[in-house]
Amino acid sequence: MNKLTNPSVIKFVAMAVLIQLIITASIFSQDTIVRYEFKKAQIKKERVTSSAGVKITTLKEIFIDNYGNNMASYETERTEIPMSNSVEEKRTVIITDGNVITTYNPDTMEGTRMKIDQMNNNAGMSDEQVQQYAEQMGQALETEVTEVGTGEVAGVTCTIQKAETNLMGMKTTTTTWFYKNYDMKTVSEGDILSFNEEANEFIEGEAANFDPSLLLVKDNVIITEVNIPSY
Repeated sequence: MNKLTNPSVIKFVAMAVLIQLIITASIFSQDTIVRYEFKKAQIKKERVTSSAGVKITTLKEIFIDNYGNNMASYETERTEIPMSNSVEEKRTVIITDGNVITTYNPDTMEGTRMKIDQMNNNAGMSDEQVQQYAEQMGQALETEVTEVGTGEVAGVTCTIQKAETNLMGMKTTTTTWFYKNYDMKTVSEGDILSFNEEANEFIEGEAANFDPSLLLVKDNVIITEVNIPSY
């Protein structure tokens, strides 16, 4: 069995995602879901995840427009399990249009689509409300977020934030480098799983002259709608 599917690892991954929500709470502060302080960008990233003898390397090509309201991520994931001498590779496309996220396999042309109403429910929050929301989330997840300085990633200067969590007996330290609200680099070390994701190419503004069709789901993809409960 792939050990990445065991409950402890799933909880760790879920916790890492929630930590990211805490330190990026400001993405919910606009009606049009303005996620970033730049209008357009083209990015290449590499992510390496390690857990219990399993290594996953994910290469991403990311395209952003309309301040992050429209995004696409074309990903190739390589899973290596040395104990069984096995290597698997798969491709994924993730298209974000406002608060609608479509994920599909470009080889099978099948995927899912979900609408996350919470992105709109929190629109219009003031800076003080965003900060209060982040603090409440941090308390609920036993997470403390601190700003620890600046650093350069892919040629731009980033603000560095560190989140330290001790939840359900699992300790995690996640350090994130932000540029104009965009996550340029994340290093997370935990009791069960660790990952490192970093942008190695970042092109901003009009220089990011990519084909707009990259932001669209292809017409022949078979989509299954997934309903997310509203709270």
